[in-house]
Amino acid sequence: MILTGVRILVADDEPFTRSVVETTLRKMGAAVTACGDGRQALDIIAATPHFDIVLLDFMMPWAHGLYVLKQIRMGATQLPAGVPVGIFTSSNEETTVSLSIALDCDAFLVKPVDRVSLMERLGRLLSRRGRAPQPPERYERVDVGPPNEIMAPAAGALALTPRLVESGYHLDELRPGMVLRAPLTTVQGQEVVPAGVTLTEDLLTLLGDLGRVVHLHPAQIA
Repeated sequence: MILTGVRILVADDEPFTRSVVETTLRKMGAAVTACGDGRQALDIIAATPHFDIVLLDFMMPWAHGLYVLKQIRMGATQLPAGVPVGIFTSSNEETTVSLSIALDCDAFLVKPVDRVSLMERLGRLLSRRGRAPQPPERYERVDVGPPNEIMAPAAGALALTPRLVESGYHLDELRPGMVLRAPLTTVQGQEVVPAGVTLTEDLLTLLGDLGRVVHLHPAQIA
């Protein structure tokens, strides 16, 4: 993959992850700006609002990744509100999933990030450049908390709704256009996708990013 001329902002407070991602992107020709916290990311965006892709870590000091994502989607920064955004996450960060989906995150990058998954996510992010933004009202009620407070993830690794019967659906059997009759939740009961949502290809792809198996009872799907 050639990324010559593609401008990418990488914000992650883990030096190792930031270095690996930055080095990989630069080798492919991308113009990379990297920083270690959300406040720096917002300052950089204010000074040079010309990024094609933004990659944000969930847990960062001063301003966490979802706060930055919400600012972008609400049109509160100089970036286009629809700019493609990927979220770095770890396997135990349940909170990340539901809020990221509500804020129209474009991709999850599960740590430790490997080159193959990074390339796949970048291809998707590149394909979404220039899309029209959604109205800010869509995101007003998404509560990401204060910028300087990290939301504590629920205990345990993320595991989506368990299969209720042997004839339940697996993730790879779900199709765009299906409607959830009941919420898609974690085993701890946290709602990830509310009832009434029509499954889209983008949503199914996001769930696939997490490497989880989704099991749904047929009664949950219309």
